Amino acid sequence: MHESKIKSVIKLFLYTTFAAVICAIVYIVSMTTFEGFMTQITGYTVYEQQENGKSKLVSEITLAEGQTGSDIELEENQIKIQVRSEMSTVEKIITKVITQAILLIIFYMAVFMKSGDIGRKQRFLEICNQCDVDKWLGLKIGLMASIPSALMYIVLVVCKFLSVNFLNIFKVYHSAFRPLVDWICNESNNINDVSILTVFLMIIPTILMPVISQLAYLYGYTNGQATQKIIYK
Repeated sequence: MHESKIKSVIKLFLYTTFAAVICAIVYIVSMTTFEGFMTQITGYTVYEQQENGKSKLVSEITLAEGQTGSDIELEENQIKIQVRSEMSTVEKIITKVITQAILLIIFYMAVFMKSGDIGRKQRFLEICNQCDVDKWLGLKIGLMASIPSALMYIVLVVCKFLSVNFLNIFKVYHSAFRPLVDWICNESNNINDVSILTVFLMIIPTILMPVISQLAYLYGYTNGQATQKIIYK
C-alpha cells in the first residue's frame, strides 16, 4: 500500500479514537444532566466506613415532604448517597435519542474532517496530473481504520459462545454508540442475557465507519472539484 494511504488510515484511526474519548465524557455528562433534570431526590442511603476500608449499610432514609438532605444528621465516619426517582419510559427514550444524536455528530465530524480532507487532496492531485483518483479510497481507508473495532466485535462473539462477559468492555470501546448498543441489548450488561441474534446486530458500529468514510471522501472530492472550478475561472 502507498505510504500516504497508510498515513491516512493511521490519522483517521487517531481522529476517531480521540472522538471516542470525547464521546465517553459527553455520554457521562449528558446522562447525568438528564437524570438531574428529570428525576428527584427521594431519599438517602447511609453507609458507615469501617477500619478495613469497607462500607457497611446503616440505614435507608425516605425523605418526608419538605425534608431535605441537610436535615439528616450523620455520625462520624458515615456518608450518605442520594436515592433518586426513576425516569419514565418516555423520558428514558428522549434521553437516549438526544444523547445518541450528539455522540454521532461528534464522532462522525471526526470522520468527515479526515476523509473529506483526503477527498479534497485527491481531487487536487488529479487536477495537477500527479495521480489517478481511486473513487473507493474512502471506503478502503474506513475499512482499515475499522480493524480494531472489528477485532473487538470478534472477541465479543467468541466470548458469547464461551459465556465470558465482555459486553461492558465492548460498550466502553464503542462509546460513540453507547445508547444504541444499550438499546440493542435491552440495557443488559451481561453477555449471557443477550441473544446471539442481538450480538450479530452489534456489528452495526463497525459497518458504519467505512460507509461514512466513503461518503465523506466523495463529499470532499466533489467539494474540492467545485472549489477548483471557482479558482480556475
